[in-house]
Amino acid sequence: MEKILFVTDAQQLSNKAMDFAGFICQLSKSKLTGVFLQNSAAGGFKKACDARSIVGALHPDTAITSAGVVAESRFADLVLLQPDGIALHGAACPVVVMPSHFEGLDQLVFIYDGEPTSINAIKQFTYLFPDLKDLPVNVVCLTDREEELGNWFTSHYRDVAFTHHTLPELREYLGCKERAFIVVNNQLPSQRMSSQALFVCNN
Repeated sequence: MEKILFVTDAQQLSNKAMDFAGFICQLSKSKLTGVFLQNSAAGGFKKACDARSIVGALHPDTAITSAGVVAESRFADLVLLQPDGIALHGAACPVVVMPSHFEGLDQLVFIYDGEPTSINAIKQFTYLFPDLKDLPVNVVCLTDREEELGNWFTSHYRDVAFTHHTLPELREYLGCKERAFIVVNNQLPSQRMSSQALFVCNN
């Protein structure tokens, strides 16, 4: 990756959000562009980047709207959103909803519903974050699992477990997965633990 957008409409810059952004930038060796819908939070961005050894810059448009962020996402590799911030619909690149309390990652959770966008989200995550391949992987199938799905995962990850859940069961299952990076093709988990990050790709 080369360009990550850090998008927030918060009144104050979150140190926990910057910790997660720093982790992602270090992991992917990417630059971070701060996009602030509230200018009051922009002041400490560059200092926060420097403190975390992030190559960071502020977006020049100080009056950007959510529609402008969607347009800007066409030229970005990833968008980072704060958990209680704006909902970004129609982004042209994957979106990560950051954890509100980041203390590291222990596991990956991939949710597969049988749709083409589902396997595309899984592939996008894998190609963007190859350095996470050694984390334990849980693949949650909401439909019958194809043999090819198992072959694909075991060729890309070392420690893979498969489970099958209905949609109501899924919410309870995710409630037990602390410090997890959850990968979906839509905004399925309406409630998440504060330590969870959510990777969404529905292209």
